[in-house]
Amino acid sequence: MTSRVGDNPRVSPNTTIRTDNTVPNNVQGTTTSQPATNTGWAPGTNGTRRTTGVEGAHRVEESLPPRPQRLTGRMEMDENGGNWRMRLSNGQTVDLVSSEKGTRLSNSNQPMNPTWARGFINDNIDITVRGQLGADGKFQVEDFSPGNSDKYVSGRVQLRLNGETIPRGDPRASQATVFINTARGDVEIRDPQLAEKFRLAGPLGVILPGDPKMENGKLVYDAAPTQYFALGRPQTMNGQSTPAPIKNDDGTYTTQHAMAYHGFNGRTVLADENAAARVNHMDRNWLLGDFVLGQGDKAGQLVEFHATYISGPNGTQAAPMASAETVPDTRHGDAAAQAQARQQLQQLTAANPNLANVERIVTNQSWHSPPVDFGAFNLRNGAPRPPPQ
Repeated sequence: MTSRVGDNPRVSPNTTIRTDNTVPNNVQGTTTSQPATNTGWAPGTNGTRRTTGVEGAHRVEESLPPRPQRLTGRMEMDENGGNWRMRLSNGQTVDLVSSEKGTRLSNSNQPMNPTWARGFINDNIDITVRGQLGADGKFQVEDFSPGNSDKYVSGRVQLRLNGETIPRGDPRASQATVFINTARGDVEIRDPQLAEKFRLAGPLGVILPGDPKMENGKLVYDAAPTQYFALGRPQTMNGQSTPAPIKNDDGTYTTQHAMAYHGFNGRTVLADENAAARVNHMDRNWLLGDFVLGQGDKAGQLVEFHATYISGPNGTQAAPMASAETVPDTRHGDAAAQAQARQQLQQLTAANPNLANVERIVTNQSWHSPPVDFGAFNLRNGAPRPPPQ
């Protein structure tokens, strides 16, 4: 079983540390005199640390592990989970398969299935997937997020105490540190209120906006987003045979969702009738919003979840699993490592024109890391966005 890159990031004693932190000359569309704008890791560096001048000395700043490769476009998927692909803005398509890294994420041995991006497909929005290209020309998806940015944190909540993973109902849970178990390493949640919400929920599937940081060899997330995607499943209320939201006087709708394997099973407030119209099944879907913490006699409880957007059903079919070795990523390492990766890649693509074409597409997209697309975290239900021109 392949170990995850971010499980235990360390800096090799042989690592060469760049001191200029500029973008290399061989990257199209960039200016070498401009400092790299991607905080923590710049294309062409070793992807582990960088240095900045401090009164004539060099101060070492920790940075993120090398980024996975990425693709952004409109996702297409058959109802049975097969023939899964990404359609790019120029009409080209890349076949997608599920990476082992993405399907084994959970403290209860249930995967955060990459196929659960299906819920966003009918909204005509861009979806970004991260992972690595396989030698068969198929992109092996580790995780995903709506929008065009690869700066997000996706995975399941875990509670850790002295290295032990514990359930939310454990009497020691209040002392536990909250992590998101991601495809490339565990990410500690630092914001106290966000950590408290996730601690009370338990193994919640989430997509958070923005990158983690690296501190003392650990990935940490210190943002306090007002909205994030949470994985849930509609429930029936008051003897209903099918979930049916109830309209409130203020125009919002009340329904019930189970989240985090029923760690939260309670009231969900939907923004409007467009969101409510999607609650007519009991399949998993994504809700964009935030938990509300109780006050007074309800202190220490999750009272409800407020959602501005709810996705379509995620479906029950798993995507095909990756079966090929991954190809070298030529963006990372020092000059010698990049040269070796390019040589290996040339050998793989020499007899496979399709792989060569797909590798160019993936590498071209992966060089660029757009700012966080907060539009993805400000969705509202309604008319689908128009397709790209």
